[in-house]
Amino acid sequence: MMKISRWAGLIFLVFALTAQGKQDSLSGKALRRAFPDAEDIDKKTVLVLSEQREKIKSLMGVESADRTFSYYEARKADQNLGYAVIVRGSGKSGKFRYMVVITSEGRIAKVEILEYKGTRGAGIKQKKFLAQFRGKTINDPLKLLTDIDAVTGATLSSRALTEGAREMLAYLCIILDLEPTDQPDEPSKKSSSTVPAGVR
Repeated sequence: MMKISRWAGLIFLVFALTAQGKQDSLSGKALRRAFPDAEDIDKKTVLVLSEQREKIKSLMGVESADRTFSYYEARKADQNLGYAVIVRGSGKSGKFRYMVVITSEGRIAKVEILEYKGTRGAGIKQKKFLAQFRGKTINDPLKLLTDIDAVTGATLSSRALTEGAREMLAYLCIILDLEPTDQPDEPSKKSSSTVPAGVR
């Protein structure tokens, strides 16, 4: 009986590591697509200060429970090329993963679905739907049925992705003090070195 339990545990561990490896590979490829000119794409985890959580709450209308926040920063020499966040959402078919890419001035550059299991709600993978997020800033409503049209038959997934994208945008803009402008973004030399580092 003990041997069976050990083998079951080993098999579970192998499957878990394989699944994690696949997710890391998908994320890595997606980040390279988002920042093809980047020399470095580093994952950073920062502490979310109480005053920052309050600002996020005022933007989102809900309490921020996260004490840390992880994101990716892309750079080429001393130029900041932008940021990306890998997010987990929930739809009718279960969990899905997507990436929100944000410029160095706080404007959404793209939203990409990395993994979606099942068929119900999978309409959010359509380019027409995802294109609606491009160029949005924290000053936009970024709200389903206001400035983002839902995908027919995928309302839950559409809402989850829309709310998640706005939340990630709020976190980055508040934590990194990003200020969107009305002009197209240029690579910035702004560094995130002033952001308090933390460990998840």
